[in-house]
Amino acid sequence: MAKIMWISDLDFSGSGYSNISRALCDELTKLGHDIKIAGLFYKNEEHFQDYSIFAAQSVTETMAMAQNLYSEWRFNVMIVALDIPLQEHYLKPLESKPFKYVGIFPVEADPLIFEYAALLSQMDKCFVISEFGTQECRKQGIATAEHLRRMGFSLQPIELPEHADMDELQMLLVDEAAAFDELVHNGKIELFRQDIDEPEDMLMRIARLHPAVEYVQINRRRMLLMQGMARIFDKIDVLVTPFSGSPVQSATSLTGHPSVAIINGFDDSAKPTGIQFIGQLYGEADALLLAKTVQDSTDFHLRHPDISVV
Repeated sequence: MAKIMWISDLDFSGSGYSNISRALCDELTKLGHDIKIAGLFYKNEEHFQDYSIFAAQSVTETMAMAQNLYSEWRFNVMIVALDIPLQEHYLKPLESKPFKYVGIFPVEADPLIFEYAALLSQMDKCFVISEFGTQECRKQGIATAEHLRRMGFSLQPIELPEHADMDELQMLLVDEAAAFDELVHNGKIELFRQDIDEPEDMLMRIARLHPAVEYVQINRRRMLLMQGMARIFDKIDVLVTPFSGSPVQSATSLTGHPSVAIINGFDDSAKPTGIQFIGQLYGEADALLLAKTVQDSTDFHLRHPDISVV
């Protein structure tokens, strides 16, 4: 049976985490698992459960307890039932953790921001308190990350380089205006399919007003972004990221990295959610192979949304 280190808010006077943690620990001990709890704000109240509770008043104190217990007791599972920002305090120092990490937390608002999604993808298993939160995690590809681990792929968190969220539209519009300048002047711009809200010819004329100094500065930032992405791909073969809610798409529009997106589920509005696989420069084959492998192991691409709820 497992040796479990459990960390949670264990204030008996009304913490929701306390109620969840004690109920789950009761059931796990009945199954024969050995549990020790580092309880935030636990006041040494009397209890009759078959597990030990150690009082702690700070996250730092619980982390110190976990380190000491591991050296003496060698637990093989750590379960942290706390809000997502607090989970980061435990995950970051444990990049090469010799045990499984399980997170229990709520997601109470959408969208689930990219930084949180990246953090949750580092967990070996996560349990979200509410169906709403589960759907939000699925939108950000958390379920796919877990699926990739089960398939044997090694995942590591990546921090995007500086300028990854720069506005790529400024540069692309200027480049487009220069490429099709002749069509603007000879009146044949109507050959383009026109957007009703922002006609192509209007955008190209606006781009001519872009200051040259600003264009040069954007190119400098673009070069720094390209160098940063190159350093990332020195460590990995394929970058996996949610299809929406991430600055990666803007970044790859400027760096030229190939990307393929596939469906990875449906949200609570019956709309498909997606995940994308980004390869190295000229590395389309690896990205396509991984995307095909994941798609073949699921059936999301064979399903159809229930239009009755749309």
